[in-house]
Amino acid sequence: MSVIDLPKKELDKFFYHQIIDHNGDYIGRIAYTLYKENKIEYIVNYKELHGDYPSDSDLKIWQENECLDSKIKNYKSSAEKITNEFINTLRINSEDEFDKINRTLTIRTNDINEREKKLKELEKKIKLRDKHCNQKPNHWFRSGITNISHSVIASFIFIAICFFIIKYWEGSADLLKELIKR
Repeated sequence: MSVIDLPKKELDKFFYHQIIDHNGDYIGRIAYTLYKENKIEYIVNYKELHGDYPSDSDLKIWQENECLDSKIKNYKSSAEKITNEFINTLRINSEDEFDKINRTLTIRTNDINEREKKLKELEKKIKLRDKHCNQKPNHWFRSGITNISHSVIASFIFIAICFFIIKYWEGSADLLKELIKR
């Protein structure tokens, strides 16, 4: 038979069941831990003062004093305070962590947006370059005809320049002959 199976009247004799109301009573469990810490502290202090551990009767007197309703309320009040401090610390840490993550995400989002703008600008430049630099060459026949026509025009210009030079020299020779005769 376990302690939990005992009738309520007998359970009240055990401090554990006086301070813990039910299985899910976490405040009661923390209060019981505080009680146990005080009990250990009492035993250690007793040994330091008296050189030996307290007797069963000394422990019983101490325990009866700790089982007073006012002491149980103090234990539970301290346990609630510890729990509230823990929850507040957890909440504050969670908020700080959330803010830190949010700032990091904001920075990364801004970085991604900047990179996206730069990529779009680069894409525009590439499209413009492709439009002007990567034009498909004309068909070989058309480009061949263009090259031939350019060669013919250049040849006519060259011949015309040569013709004018020859004419100029012929006229100069005649002029030189007349000057010599005089």
